Amino acid sequence: MLSPRVLSFLFLLFTLTSQANAKPEYPYAVCITEGGDYAPDSTYQTNLHTVLSRIISDTQIDYGFYNSSYGQDSDRVYATGLCRGDVTPLTCLTCLNNSRLLLLKQCPHQKRAVGGYGECMLHYSYRSVLGYYDSDFRVYLRSETNVTDWDQYSYALKKLLPVLKGKIATTDSYLKRKYASGNATGPDSQAVYASVQCAPDLTVAECNDC
Repeated sequence: MLSPRVLSFLFLLFTLTSQANAKPEYPYAVCITEGGDYAPDSTYQTNLHTVLSRIISDTQIDYGFYNSSYGQDSDRVYATGLCRGDVTPLTCLTCLNNSRLLLLKQCPHQKRAVGGYGECMLHYSYRSVLGYYDSDFRVYLRSETNVTDWDQYSYALKKLLPVLKGKIATTDSYLKRKYASGNATGPDSQAVYASVQCAPDLTVAECNDC
């Protein structure tokens, strides 16, 4: 069950592949019942569409983190979008738009939902989604590639991930892009690729915990 606090984001992706440019999409959508539903053709629905349109059309942001809200009182809608740190602004907005379509289809009446693809994450809610962290919320994105030697794969990750975490979770300053990636040698001399990312509104303690 989700905690009462709204979530912020972290991406943690690792893969075993001989082709570094392989980019599976990993679509996912989580419809959150907390907050209830909105009625069709309601003010809340109109405000939701407005705030999501604002995010996907914001060409001024170049670091992959978007935040917006729209409406008044109980009809106010808050939304944030986070893109993986290595994608271009155009790819980012395209991914967020696809995420918008995905969530509106999969969660047609929920006031709160989160989802996206491997390159981005979109979250909207009936209350502010900035500055809060939910350690209970997790989404697992599975690769279709099997690991031939789990011990060697796990050993490579245990060496690589702390190094990457140390690059982004060492300061409380508001970094626009808290992202790091790298690789290590895994089973059969194949490369294990990993990336870690925190939303820029997380504190160093929250980022470390996540």
